[in-house]
Amino acid sequence: MHTRLIVFTALVTVAAGGAGVSVSAAAKGKTRTVKATDSDRWSPRSLTARKGDTIRFTWRTAAPHNVRKTSGRGSVKGGARIRSTGSATFKVPAKGTYRFICDVHPVTMKFTLRAR
Repeated sequence: MHTRLIVFTALVTVAAGGAGVSVSAAAKGKTRTVKATDSDRWSPRSLTARKGDTIRFTWRTAAPHNVRKTSGRGSVKGGARIRSTGSATFKVPAKGTYRFICDVHPVTMKFTLRAR
């Protein structure tokens, strides 16, 4: 079960002769972690998330890695540089399928994200 933190902000405005109420809700997405393994794979290799969630890629291995999105909207922050220790994030912008690879290990380090 996914728990979502929902923050409600109510703004009450009193105008000449009447009152209006405006309510807005902002949902904070969940952060999910994808780790590089010593066998040069992403773990997990795929997952399902929701719009607004953040995917955090991490690696601390002997081999250098990076992460690059090969399909879908949005951009990866901090993933372009190839290095042995690092992390990158991707905020899910919309429903759809997103694919990612490590440029050093493009055959084994593939990751698929399905957003609903």
